[in-house]
Amino acid sequence: WVQLSSTVTDSVPNPLYQPRSFNFVWQMVTDPTDMNHDVVYAAVVNGIWKSMDGGASWRPVLGLDSSTTTPSQYTDIAITSTGVLYATMSSENGHGGIYRSTDGETWVKISPSTFPLSYRRIEIGIAPSDENQLYIIGETPTYGTTGHSMWHYHYLSGDGSGTGGQWANLTPNVPDDHCTGYYNFDFRKYNSQNSYDMYFAVYPTDTNKVFLAGTDLYRNIDGFSSAAYDWIGGYQCDSSHLSNYVYPGHHPDQHRLVFSPSNPHVAYSATDGGIMKTNDILATPVVWQLMNNDYNTGQFYALTVEPGNTNSPYIVGGLQDNGSYLTNTTDFTQPWPKVLYGDGGYCAITHGRGNYYLSIQQGKVFKMTITDDGTVTGLSRMDPTGGGSTYLFIAPFILDPTNDSLMYLAAGKVIWRNDSLPAIPITGNESNPVSQGWHVLSGTSTGQFANSPAISTLKISEANTDLMYFGTENGKVYKLDGCRTSTGTQKIDISGSNFPSGAYVSCVDVDRLDTNKIMATFSNYGVRSIFYSSNGGQSWSDVSGNLEEHPDGSGSGPSVTWANIYNNGHTTTYYVATSVGLFSTTQLNDSNTVWTQEGANTIGNVVIDMVISRPYDSLVVVGTHGNGVYTNKIFTPTTINNIKPDAPAINCYPN
Repeated sequence: WVQLSSTVTDSVPNPLYQPRSFNFVWQMVTDPTDMNHDVVYAAVVNGIWKSMDGGASWRPVLGLDSSTTTPSQYTDIAITSTGVLYATMSSENGHGGIYRSTDGETWVKISPSTFPLSYRRIEIGIAPSDENQLYIIGETPTYGTTGHSMWHYHYLSGDGSGTGGQWANLTPNVPDDHCTGYYNFDFRKYNSQNSYDMYFAVYPTDTNKVFLAGTDLYRNIDGFSSAAYDWIGGYQCDSSHLSNYVYPGHHPDQHRLVFSPSNPHVAYSATDGGIMKTNDILATPVVWQLMNNDYNTGQFYALTVEPGNTNSPYIVGGLQDNGSYLTNTTDFTQPWPKVLYGDGGYCAITHGRGNYYLSIQQGKVFKMTITDDGTVTGLSRMDPTGGGSTYLFIAPFILDPTNDSLMYLAAGKVIWRNDSLPAIPITGNESNPVSQGWHVLSGTSTGQFANSPAISTLKISEANTDLMYFGTENGKVYKLDGCRTSTGTQKIDISGSNFPSGAYVSCVDVDRLDTNKIMATFSNYGVRSIFYSSNGGQSWSDVSGNLEEHPDGSGSGPSVTWANIYNNGHTTTYYVATSVGLFSTTQLNDSNTVWTQEGANTIGNVVIDMVISRPYDSLVVVGTHGNGVYTNKIFTPTTINNIKPDAPAINCYPN
């Protein structure tokens, strides 16, 4: 792959919805009818670009007004086999709507006269067997069924506008049935998650067999002239086992459906879980087969290793939208068993693997027993009753590093402690929080107002397990002395005067052998990102160094998401996870610190959410957000002058 230089806008991070920028491309199509030019269309924020030379150069053909301050954030483009184009733009600036063109140069607005005035993303599905017909699904938050509008269009004559096209409003037939009971989420009704996942696909040989997608995949056989449908992908309802909410072989959050050119019964589905295939998209039920063979895009939010003086290979990690997985081997060819559903979050393993603690979205934590081959033998939900509704989507929790009986959980604006984890029974409870062993550390509250900041990261060093450091989403770092022995110890604000104002504290790490040595990272772009204190937070030095482009943090410096202070008692290495890979240094030198990329040819420039270490066996583990997990063992050569015959067993490396 070679980046098209014509699409490079600049080198600094940009707002998500920047007009005209190729940083965010909604859709691309090519023109199969032009044999003399390499014609490409790109739907970007606020309009459509056209290239006649395979992307070497571009010119605007629809929208793309460079002076607008309110761009159409959502666009789409589709093309027929004869070169007729349809495009959509959202309504922010009054130029949105549905457009048609026969040459990609002149566009005619064909939106139905009764279409809602306010709309976001609109997706197009052209019928392959009669390309004069198409379906559209649009998010119209103040109108329609479940906040969506659905229409059928039939081109008749002329430029397709007015009487030249016939529109039928199918909005009343948008799926609006319900399946609740597990975490109060409605699995069945049509939901695009604020325009994130949506499309229309039409069966290749029948204009009435249509497939509508959001979080789920629905099939209708009369062009949605009725509300009848089959639920064939995404979620499912299982009243006898409510947590069995994923359609077999499939995955929620739909993005594309492609039919095999040689057999239209065969279809491929693109979802947040990868690629799935069915040999009969018209069957009841549809049987899906996962096709993610050697296709590694694991997006890890968090991970953990077995703690203590061990060289155990056990790793557990939580993945975005794909649950939690476990491995007991460093052999990358071996599959990782899935051990929990949901959006996998923070996790912990007790010493000796007696219990596992795993979490999913919005602060739901589970106590689990898992065999060494990855078989789950017991599970109970165990987050605190009364924990509230302000949890971060992926809520941090940690175990006391020397006492597996203690857990600390950031429940939004306050920290809870559980001091009797072994006493929590494993009953199979999946739905309800518990009160057993939980206490609020009242001195940790960041405020009772709706805009009070959430607690974003927690850390305790084994050097003093009665001392906790934590950070917040508005840039504050606190020290809490007595966290292990008291429920009301007041936090102390140790935020540096040189911290970036209001930034997001993505990580606080503490040296395992010295609680005065602390590193704090900020994940925002455009700010200084890494700070270090050697005196327990009394003062902080900016050690961002060469990870920033300019002295004030502006420019193309990466987001820094995590820090790990590796100290094996002889040497100290500092690791930071960033949006462009893993970096390390052995020497902190204030703003002159030089960070060196690790694994440039293996890990690469992928986003990394977490890096952790276990000094006993020199293990470093990296969780990437898009390319799985990497491990390495960092060895420091030492000279042994004499080993007594009665010396205790030792581990010898690397042989």
